[in-house]
Amino acid sequence: MAQAGYDFFTAEAYCGKDRKCRVCGSDCLLAQDMFGPTGFISSMVNRLSYHNEFMCPHTNKVWHKKALQIAVALDKNPSPRIAELMKKDIENLLHDNLC
Repeated sequence: MAQAGYDFFTAEAYCGKDRKCRVCGSDCLLAQDMFGPTGFISSMVNRLSYHNEFMCPHTNKVWHKKALQIAVALDKNPSPRIAELMKKDIENLLHDNLC
């Protein structure tokens, strides 16, 4: 499942910006002019709008899910030494699966 801010993004409709996955660096796929909620709160209050959705093409792959878990944990990690190890784990996953 995609994680907002990492491998899934929303933007205003007709926005010309491209997005890159924060996990693997791939160009995200664009779904233009989607109509619906853009998040949990807008869904709860039934606020619908036109927007663009960007999603990484690798989101549903097992290796990407593992890299996403590490990336989320990395952002919450206060230790620089552990962070370096986690970054190496992500680099290894990317090297094995994107190269």
